[in-house]
Amino acid sequence: MEHVKGSITKPRKEDSQALAKCMEGEVRAQKILIESIKDPLIPYVSKLETSKEIYDKLVELYFVSTAREVISLRQELYKLKMSREDRIASYFMRISEIWDQLQDLGEIMSDREMTIVVLNALLEERGNFTSSIYGKKEATPF
Repeated sequence: MEHVKGSITKPRKEDSQALAKCMEGEVRAQKILIESIKDPLIPYVSKLETSKEIYDKLVELYFVSTAREVISLRQELYKLKMSREDRIASYFMRISEIWDQLQDLGEIMSDREMTIVVLNALLEERGNFTSSIYGKKEATPF
């Protein structure tokens, strides 16, 4: 892990044994990183020279794609509306799927926020139900 963090100082050329051990660790770290990524990412890291550079690039790529995915899922969640043909069970199942995907990405939504999402998407005919939820002092757990 020290190679990936960049916390290893490369030994001097005079200490060939320490240099060989350091290089062996570096090669092993690079191999682990390269073997653990999917083929579409290889062009992004193939010309990088150290395991730290590879790791930093992967973090950068993952963070950007994760942020986009979180934004997309949140937009989908807030745009979700229940139609007259939808059954409540299928509607809640869809909300739960999106919520689970967000949690898998490390995005935690509070019960209060999920309650607001659900209530905003329900039909106006369900006014009695939404009024009772809005009237509660504590958030309803999702």
